[in-house]
Amino acid sequence: MSESKSEITFSIIIVSYNKHDLLRQTLKGIEEHVTSTFYEIIVIDNASTADNVKMIRKNFPSVLLIENVTNRGFASACNTGAKAASGRYLLFVNSDIILSGNPIPEMLEIYEKYDDTALVGCQLLNSDDTLQRSYYELPSLSKRIIELLGLKKLLLPIYLKKVKEETENLKVKIVKGAFFMIPKQIFFDLSGFDEDYFIYMEDVDLSYRALKIGKVNWLVNTKNVVHLGWHVAALENSTAFIYGNKGLIIFHYKHYNRTNYFILVIFSILIFSIRLSFMKLFFSKAESTKAMREVLNLYFVALFKPNSIYQKRF
Repeated sequence: MSESKSEITFSIIIVSYNKHDLLRQTLKGIEEHVTSTFYEIIVIDNASTADNVKMIRKNFPSVLLIENVTNRGFASACNTGAKAASGRYLLFVNSDIILSGNPIPEMLEIYEKYDDTALVGCQLLNSDDTLQRSYYELPSLSKRIIELLGLKKLLLPIYLKKVKEETENLKVKIVKGAFFMIPKQIFFDLSGFDEDYFIYMEDVDLSYRALKIGKVNWLVNTKNVVHLGWHVAALENSTAFIYGNKGLIIFHYKHYNRTNYFILVIFSILIFSIRLSFMKLFFSKAESTKAMREVLNLYFVALFKPNSIYQKRF
């Protein structure tokens, strides 16, 4: 890493919260594969109860470590890291990313070719080297209804087949936030991540706001970035289920018209009420039932007191 802040090209920003073994793998992969000397690593620890801070200080002394006394959420921690960054570009990296190569030169090349570029992400892989969904179209009411009706799994293979056939870099709408780069100036022009998103959907919101100011987002067709979280968190974690729905509510309230918003909320209440009834009937796990109740309550709050969920406007 660079010894002079003036020479730093990019700052790698990682939010840490427990799971220090995964974080160690992430940092080790960066040290092994990112050969450029002109970068820095900033880790923001969100009050981990595990030995994350101790592990970083012992094994990665060159890392700039910022310790939050409370868990302020992913978006807020990323903003803290960005404010401390010295690089021209910010590279946000999840703490469950494993590098098998160095995609950064190809990412930086996009900025050299296209001066209207905002976010640049990478084609991510699962732990078994299969393709992972790494970009999205804009969220919409129709897509959400498809998801609520349980049809999403039928459409996912179609997406993955399309990705497999791609050999070039892609212009995309929404870049998945597990591993992406953005010029620091553009990040601050956009006021950073919206901190109303505690976790999940903050990447969708940032990508969309970049599009709204006329910027272009890209996906680099590399195959050397493994994202473990697609399986270990996003698909099975009740917390992810709750905050994912809250993020969706905030996004629709913030960016779309009120008719769209209330249809989304009312339809969600209907579907989740039916699901909760079936969960009670068939004695589902207590944790899953509790999460469903919390989400259902969230949608009722969104219906009658939406301003209590979304506090700030850009």
